[in-house]
Amino acid sequence: MNKKTIFIGASLFGMLVTGSVGVYAGSNLPQIQAYLNNKVGIFVNNSEFKPVDDKGNRHYPITYKNSTYLPVRAVSEALGVPIQYDQATNRILIGNSAGAGTSNGNGGSTGTSASRPQHLPSDFPLPSDAKKIELIESASDGKKSVYYTLQTKQSLSQLIQTYNTYLQQQQYGNLVDSSSDDTIDITAAKSQMSVVIEGGIVNSETGLSEYTIIWSAS
Repeated sequence: MNKKTIFIGASLFGMLVTGSVGVYAGSNLPQIQAYLNNKVGIFVNNSEFKPVDDKGNRHYPITYKNSTYLPVRAVSEALGVPIQYDQATNRILIGNSAGAGTSNGNGGSTGTSASRPQHLPSDFPLPSDAKKIELIESASDGKKSVYYTLQTKQSLSQLIQTYNTYLQQQQYGNLVDSSSDDTIDITAAKSQMSVVIEGGIVNSETGLSEYTIIWSAS
């Protein structure tokens, strides 16, 4: 069981693993029988493209009634086209409509200057140069969840120290820091709150790091 399964609410986790409308899985959608098609190769501009999730696990096309379907978020990243799922209107936005950086607090957005997530605690540390890559927030029945991926050029070692200090000051228990020189990997929990911070350096020459904050409270 990975950290997302442990720390994030079921509805938000559904969106994370599907990248779109997984929150509606179950009785709200008709069930179908489809097949993972690992025989199909995908090429983008003559280069092979292998879709993976944020853990590096391979995604394969799905074949259903003689049609082949690809994971929309992975394809959007391969083509350099922004994508956003607007939960309020139940729409997947591809292209310019997804890149405007608007958010109603329940959808997602990509590649924009960061603004503080609505449901993240107001004192939760964020880098001043943070660039928002993806933001998904959920709030219902007193439960709040935030999935926030961002990029920064702030020193990774400084980030690790900052988050450890903050979590200790806020009296989070079960604090586990498995970070390394080029990765950040911190988990903690207290009362009805839990947090996972994971990611690492994506460009050592520029000092660019990308990491995800997964925070929930109930």
